[in-house]
Amino acid sequence: MLGHLTTLPAWVRARRLGSYLADSLRHEGFIHLSRDAQLLLAANTHYHGRSDLVVLVVDESRLEPGSLIDEAGSPPNGHLIFPHLYGPLPVEAVTAVLPLRCEADGSFRWPVHLGPPPEGVGWL
Repeated sequence: MLGHLTTLPAWVRARRLGSYLADSLRHEGFIHLSRDAQLLLAANTHYHGRSDLVVLVVDESRLEPGSLIDEAGSPPNGHLIFPHLYGPLPVEAVTAVLPLRCEADGSFRWPVHLGPPPEGVGWL
């Protein structure tokens, strides 16, 4: 699974435009994506306490060939490899939009609506 964290208003805007344009695409040249358990790591590192997030579930096969590159993550996760999408995310590549709720302490846990947690999710 590939996922991207954003807000529902940003997704609604993307549907109107036909593609999702994250701020990081303008500032860094790519859209940050996560694989499986990396989603929680990204949420807990960069979005602690946010209650307005959704997960865009992305079908990798629907992305432009060559636009997805695995690279080092952003600090403090620069030692890990994350998928980066170089270009807009076509709305047709998003197969689901799922809420990601934070716990009372502001942290995130694996959402049950995504199915069983992937291996390694317990240590995040």
